[in-house]
Amino acid sequence: INALTDDRKGYKYLISALQKLSNNGLGQTTEVVIFGSGRPQESSDLGMKVHYLGTLYDDVTLALIYASADVTVTPSIQEAFGKTAMESLACGTPVVSFDSTGFKDIVDHEKNGYRAKCFKSDDLANGISWILENETRWQNLSHRAREKVEQVFTLKNQANKYLKLYEDILKSNWI
Repeated sequence: INALTDDRKGYKYLISALQKLSNNGLGQTTEVVIFGSGRPQESSDLGMKVHYLGTLYDDVTLALIYASADVTVTPSIQEAFGKTAMESLACGTPVVSFDSTGFKDIVDHEKNGYRAKCFKSDDLANGISWILENETRWQNLSHRAREKVEQVFTLKNQANKYLKLYEDILKSNWI
C-alpha cells in the first residue's frame, strides 16, 4: 500500500491541512517526515520542508522516528485498528487522526492526541496546531500517550483479555 496514492490513507486531507498551517506561518518552523512511501513523481507543495523516508522495516529506526517527532498525523479514512497511531503513542508522541474507525479505540481526544471531525482538513490542521502550540500541553499529551499503551496495549493485557473471553465462552455453555 502506498501511503500517498491509496485513497484510504487520506493523504489529500493531510496536504490540505499542512497547506493551511503553512499559510498561518507554521511552514517556516516545521518539517514533515513521511514514511510508507517514497517521494512522489509529482509532489504537492505543502508549504514546508518534507522528508520522504519510504517504507521502513526496521523497528528501531521506526521507534526513533516516532520518538523524535512532535506529532504523528494519521489522516486515514479507513483503518481497522490503527497500528501506526498505537506505535506513535508507545513512543510518547501524540497523534492527530480523524474521529473514525479504529482510531476511536486508540486516540483519546485531547488526552493523548486529537481526533478531528471526520474528513475535515481544517479540523485536522486545528488538531496539529493545538498539539504544537503549547509545550506544557504537549508534555502532558506525550506522558498520557505512553501511559495509554502501557495500560491497554501490552501483550500481557491483550493475553488477559483473550483469556477472559475464552473463560466467558466456556462459562456460557456456548460450546
